[in-house]
Amino acid sequence: LLGTQYQVLDVVGEGAYGIVCSAVHRPSGRKVAIKKIAPFDHSMFCLRTLRELKLLKFLSEAGIISVLDIIKPPSLEAFKEVYLIQELMETDMHRVIRTQDLSD
Repeated sequence: LLGTQYQVLDVVGEGAYGIVCSAVHRPSGRKVAIKKIAPFDHSMFCLRTLRELKLLKFLSEAGIISVLDIIKPPSLEAFKEVYLIQELMETDMHRVIRTQDLSD
């Protein structure tokens, strides 16, 4: 599904819903994070997840990682995974919390 648009560099994390890789968007040279969200047990979960991701794409706030793209299969029958393309952060929330004093 990712085609030739992205060059995957490294796995940066794994979780209950999928895997996160660092990559380069070949046309722009921009570093991105690709989150593969899978598997879906039911088509309703596919559609709900896709709808929520599309809403996230339109949110733009300081301090929120923006959604650059959403890559999905061409048909509902082939919908086993979805890829969320986001800005690549060089750290994660766990490291930020661990190394920073939290204030009121």
